[in-house]
Amino acid sequence: MGGLGEQPAGPLLPHHAQGGAGARVGDRELGTLRRRRRARPANHLSGGAHELAEDGRSRVLLPPQGRGGARRRDALPPGEGAGGARRSRHPARGSEAPGAARVRRHRATQGGVPRRARDIGARRPREAPPLRLPLPAAERRLRGGRGPLARPRDRGRDGRLSVPELLDYRARVPSVQLAGHASSEAVLALGDQRMRLRALNVTSGYFEVLGANPVLGRTFAAEEEREGHPVTILPHALWQKLFGGAATAIGASVTVDGTPCTVVGVLPAWFVAPDELSGSDPSEIFLPLGYSPADVAFRGSHFLRTVGRLRAGASVTEASAALDAVARSFGAAYPDSYPERMRFAARAVSLSGDLTRAVRAPLLLLFGAVGAVLLLVCANLAVLLLARAESRHSELAIRAALGAGSGRLVRLLVTESLLLSLLGGAGGAILAALGVNVLLSLAPSDLPRLGEVAVRLPVLGFALAVATAVGLAVGLVPALQAVRGGLRDAAGRTLVSRGRLRRVLVVSEVALALLLLLGAGLLGRSFSRLLDVDPGFDPRGVLSVSVTLPEETKRSNEEAVRFFRDLDTRVAALPGVVAVGSVQGLPLASRRGDLNIEIEGREQHPGEARDHADWQVVTPGYVRAMGMRLLRGRDLSPSDDAQAPGAVLVNEALVRRYFPGEDPIGKRFTLGAGSGPGKVTVVGIVADVRQASLDADPKPEMYLPHAQFTLWTSKATVRSMTLAVRSAGNPALLAGPVRDVIGSLEPRLVPGPFRTMGEVRSASVARPRFALVLVGLFSGAALVIAVIGVYGVTAYSVVRRTREIGIRLALGAVPSSILRLVAREGAALGACGIGLGLLLWLGASRALAGLLFGVKPMDVLTLVEAGAV
Repeated sequence: MGGLGEQPAGPLLPHHAQGGAGARVGDRELGTLRRRRRARPANHLSGGAHELAEDGRSRVLLPPQGRGGARRRDALPPGEGAGGARRSRHPARGSEAPGAARVRRHRATQGGVPRRARDIGARRPREAPPLRLPLPAAERRLRGGRGPLARPRDRGRDGRLSVPELLDYRARVPSVQLAGHASSEAVLALGDQRMRLRALNVTSGYFEVLGANPVLGRTFAAEEEREGHPVTILPHALWQKLFGGAATAIGASVTVDGTPCTVVGVLPAWFVAPDELSGSDPSEIFLPLGYSPADVAFRGSHFLRTVGRLRAGASVTEASAALDAVARSFGAAYPDSYPERMRFAARAVSLSGDLTRAVRAPLLLLFGAVGAVLLLVCANLAVLLLARAESRHSELAIRAALGAGSGRLVRLLVTESLLLSLLGGAGGAILAALGVNVLLSLAPSDLPRLGEVAVRLPVLGFALAVATAVGLAVGLVPALQAVRGGLRDAAGRTLVSRGRLRRVLVVSEVALALLLLLGAGLLGRSFSRLLDVDPGFDPRGVLSVSVTLPEETKRSNEEAVRFFRDLDTRVAALPGVVAVGSVQGLPLASRRGDLNIEIEGREQHPGEARDHADWQVVTPGYVRAMGMRLLRGRDLSPSDDAQAPGAVLVNEALVRRYFPGEDPIGKRFTLGAGSGPGKVTVVGIVADVRQASLDADPKPEMYLPHAQFTLWTSKATVRSMTLAVRSAGNPALLAGPVRDVIGSLEPRLVPGPFRTMGEVRSASVARPRFALVLVGLFSGAALVIAVIGVYGVTAYSVVRRTREIGIRLALGAVPSSILRLVAREGAALGACGIGLGLLLWLGASRALAGLLFGVKPMDVLTLVEAGAV
């Protein structure tokens, strides 16, 4: 047998009839090889090589010679002669897989497969939602809006239109097909069933704009958008619930708010209203808008949201310019309705862009975290494969000496890596299928399209492709390094260490883990600051329930006011009740629009932004029931009725903006653009309440008595309020008695769900809490992976230096000095990783800034804590 790297002139093992001598010759040759390699970590030969464990090491043995002569399996391709004179053109393709499958026996594999499975399992459920909006040709859909001329940046955000404005746009902007919609609540009755539903009142053309063709029946006709047309369209789920999916639903009659309505259409199951995609409650029934001639004549009631579809050949820019031209013409055409300071501009924005604007930053953060964990897994596997491949250079030298080319050796190692990655992918698929329901249980209920999150075939295919790409990418570099190093060693040259590459990968792991730890730490600190925010009320011991008077009762304004006054009085008489009040929009659960205000004695110059403030309608006792702080003046009282002068409470934000350095008590202002006959007087100041969310700064806000609603508007009084009940004990125990009181006052009224204000507050922070949980899970996984990487490199280094450590101990070194020597290497890798991670954070921190509250991206305390971890 020649030296390593040289082919023998004749057969490697001569044929013996008895078969034993040849084997003994082979044993003697390999015995010398074993003694040379005893101290090195050896590996297996695939495709028939035997592995014998001794002192934790495996020996490499050639296959025993058979009666037909020695076949050099896994070394020479089939058909190659003993002297190497003839080679197959395509040598033994696919024969690497059986040997590569044996990687399951190795510790590197036992650690790599579970880590890869955890990574893919954690990633797949978040990749499950469909990639496109569930609207045909979503890029052609628009959302219209309006905004003040003095605040161009506010245009097109959430500006709402009045009925006559929408009709003008329809008539004068032919490049866009527009439709309007407004949400409400309705009570549906069918036989003995009565249910309270969220209704969406829409104009004709709404479903055509969104590309939704009914599966049964038709959509609303043009004349049906006006009042006096009792028809309805059912969503797919309600159709299944009420009629069991029967076609006889078309033409059937259901009672909505006491009015018999004919079912004219059923929507497809895929249809989702645009507002639902941005987090609104799902629409459970669709009704015509039903505007009256009075609505057409009144331009001061802006309650319609609009959607549109570009007609053929039109662009978003052209449509926006046309809408803006019409909006600017309103001032000259209707000067009484649009004073100079109240004129506005309009524009159209892409519906898909508007719907994804709020979730774009969190999704980018999530994808960044997924990518970081994937890179960590790749780096960790590369470190393990590098160490494993380096320990196999002797085996690779033998294979090369027996005739295996570099390409085949690379294929063998890459096949092992690919198999490892695919096994991890399969484990990840199982983990994803089991874990997706757990993640959904942690997700906020208002997360758009939550019901569509599932592990589907496209996601599995994508994950399989990623696993394949990872296996090839991670396995190729170690394979090339190992083959080149093994061949150089076989030629008699010194093996060049690849320790530097392993250390670079480990440093990268620590840096990526630090990025995720910093993100999780900042989100955690931000969430803590969010919970510490004073909402402006005391949520402890408060029960809330929505109460809407059925339209079928036909109550007058006075009767509606009397109903809510009696409701407050009778609930206040229940045992354990401390205070009771009602509000139109519950804090942290709803948003109110704003009203223009004209402060008495104050002039506004042309071009200035109009004075405005958010508004709430409340009953006496609401301030006390919610635990709000009355800072100055008096609270609203039952004497603030329709016969008394108009009264209003204002918050601190309104005082700061419109009455800086003044005493606002006694100040008067008019609400709206001449929409009411009288003025209101400021009678008290209350502390700011976080109405929209805890992280939104309070806006100027005013609280108007429910009994005086018609003093400043020509519309009917508010018939939908939320009752707030403060209890001396557990507020949930009051749900039954309160329900009984409501039923005794109006048997046909179906109250909304009962919720404590603690639950309302918790729901308001559900999204940031969910983001914190996800990033926390990723950062924890990243930390574990990085620790494993540092441990693996350090442990391998210790194994390679066993002889050196033994010599040091023999020369008098104490064990503690050896421990310090080893720990110093791990600490150096960690320090380098922390330094690199901090440099990367300087560039990555901007992406997280928009998701933080009360914390800066370069928060020193968080940086120190993450670095220490």
